[in-house]
Amino acid sequence: MSSDPSSSSLPPRRPTGIVLPPQEPLKPLPPGDFENFCKGVKEMLGVDLSLYKRKQMERRARGLATRNHVETLTEYLHLLQRDPVLLDRFMERMTITVSQLWRNNDIFEAIEKQILPELDARADGRKLKLWSAGCSYGAEPHTLAAICIEMGPKLSRLPQIKGTDINPRMIERARRGHFTEEDARDAPRALLQKYFDKVGDGWTAKPDVRQLIQFKVEDLFASKTDAVDLILFRNVAIHFERERREQVHGILADALLPGGILVLGSTEMIINPAEIGLERVRPFVFRRIIED
Repeated sequence: MSSDPSSSSLPPRRPTGIVLPPQEPLKPLPPGDFENFCKGVKEMLGVDLSLYKRKQMERRARGLATRNHVETLTEYLHLLQRDPVLLDRFMERMTITVSQLWRNNDIFEAIEKQILPELDARADGRKLKLWSAGCSYGAEPHTLAAICIEMGPKLSRLPQIKGTDINPRMIERARRGHFTEEDARDAPRALLQKYFDKVGDGWTAKPDVRQLIQFKVEDLFASKTDAVDLILFRNVAIHFERERREQVHGILADALLPGGILVLGSTEMIINPAEIGLERVRPFVFRRIIED
């Protein structure tokens, strides 16, 4: 008998566990069903789902409809109109709820060591205004606040920080300033322990951190914010259709003071920044052009 294992004939391996039958594809929606659903959601919540990528929004909405044993989005809309608890769950599922303390810490290091000192020098003693747009449950603005306090005398004055999100539940949670251990997994431990208290299985921002931040429910496309020095808008626009993404970048550019900075997520870009009055200063970071 040959000792070459390639010549041995082994019986085929049998699958273990339960083999699930293939999932049946969803039936096509009736004409206008998604559009009517978006209209109804906007009337109830002020959230325009048509701004986001349709395939993504439709897939999420249809998944929720199926779990509630209805086939069309019009039927699901009727359920949402009658059930506030179901409506809350829908809002939480459909909006972006990712947040993490010191997420992508390299950008926060750049903010601390380069961006904020430069903005502060240009402000000439004026209090800086910082805006975390689409802040979810608030990890980003809390990180900003901790960094600003840590900078101490390197800043002429502690800044004013605003955190906004379209989801009222996320803003309510952000105001509490409490984060899980998972939310804090990449936070520098010394800074985490200095500016957050260990509470149960998570971390709660200390009062001096929380008092720097004002949270507000706000729709970016209807925003009428005062001009600001720094905007963080990370990993939000990737969920928008291209036309709406370009629109919101223009809105944010207009909200910057001359020389102000816009920070995007590490997978996002502005193809022609000069068209909206911006110039690229480093990857994912843009400056409002100062007119001569």
